[in-house]
Amino acid sequence: MTFNSKRNRTTNKITKKNTPRRSSRRLSSTSSSSKRKKNIVKASVSSSSFSKTNLLEDVFSDSDSRPVILFDGVCNLCHGGVNFVLDTDNTPDGALRFAALQSELGKTLLEKAGKRRDDISSIVLVEKGEGQSNNNNNNNELKFYFKSDAVLRIGAKLGNFYGIPLSPFAKVANAFVPTFIRDTVYTAVASNRYNLLGKKDECRFDADGKFDERFLT
Repeated sequence: MTFNSKRNRTTNKITKKNTPRRSSRRLSSTSSSSKRKKNIVKASVSSSSFSKTNLLEDVFSDSDSRPVILFDGVCNLCHGGVNFVLDTDNTPDGALRFAALQSELGKTLLEKAGKRRDDISSIVLVEKGEGQSNNNNNNNELKFYFKSDAVLRIGAKLGNFYGIPLSPFAKVANAFVPTFIRDTVYTAVASNRYNLLGKKDECRFDADGKFDERFLT
């Protein structure tokens, strides 16, 4: 399924000499030029590098404990999914935040979840909480949800899509459709996502306009 965003986004090159106040900042995932790297401006507080030891405090503070979706930053299908979430999240400030799996934050969270830092095989939902995560790893700080569990948990936090309430459907599917069936479908789509809609040669790390603060790197 292809999700079309209601909002258009643009890609801007950010340099030290000319830094737009609010813009869509995308960092190339393939660039090897040291000169270009020097010219890339680091994003502000919400997009700063995070300390591994203080990850919970840095990302999930008392003032902002919204869950974070980790998505494949170069996948067109994944971008459509992110845009769909933005369009159907009816909460005033947005119930969810985003980070590319290829970003430093994404890699750090993957490592904390017990995954390889370069594992982009699945969407990941990260929530603040106590207890045991669904991947059977004890984690008293963060909970990690993968594949269909992540998708349905995200869906349960969304509003209406053309008048159709998404949250009840997601909750029913989570309760009554066996995980192995859901994950089989998810894996089939995820494994062919580049063939379905292709990929970009640069990684989406930031949104546009009013969504800037919801994207972390």
